[in-house]
Amino acid sequence: MNQVNGEHLRAGAALTDITPSAGTHLSGSGCGEHRPAQSILDPLFAKVIVFESGDRHMCIVTLDVTIVTRDYTDKIRSIISERTGMDLEAIMVHATQTHSAPSIGYFMLDPDFPLETTPDSEYLHGAERAYADFAVEAVVLVAIKAWENLQPVRIGLGRGIEGDLAFNRRGVLRNG
Repeated sequence: MNQVNGEHLRAGAALTDITPSAGTHLSGSGCGEHRPAQSILDPLFAKVIVFESGDRHMCIVTLDVTIVTRDYTDKIRSIISERTGMDLEAIMVHATQTHSAPSIGYFMLDPDFPLETTPDSEYLHGAERAYADFAVEAVVLVAIKAWENLQPVRIGLGRGIEGDLAFNRRGVLRNG
């Protein structure tokens, strides 16, 4: 199928590396614990796919981070909308919630909590502004690239069973 409601379907995708530099706080650990990145086992990515059917669009942004807060989600959506013309309601941003990554936006303390932080204690908020600023810029650029990559696509549907893809690791099996 290459049409939706009589309109041709187009899609564009792009990804970019958002791996933090050494020393950036990784927020998927215990509360108040400072865990700076020491090395890179696997890179972290921002992935974007954009769909277009007629004058309607949908954009899905996936970030390999622990958390992306509402204020940063709104900022990312707003900038992408301004630069592409897509409706805000058609742009979805989400985090994969890996616990070996930074977060985008402060989430650990109430914003009204009277805490003066220094660069050495910013991690107490759960995130670092420098990383968030870097990630937002990278995400916006990769979303624009996905938008520019729009091309005709076909969509299909299949069915199958894969029993090892997802399962309860705590379940008791026949072998104990």
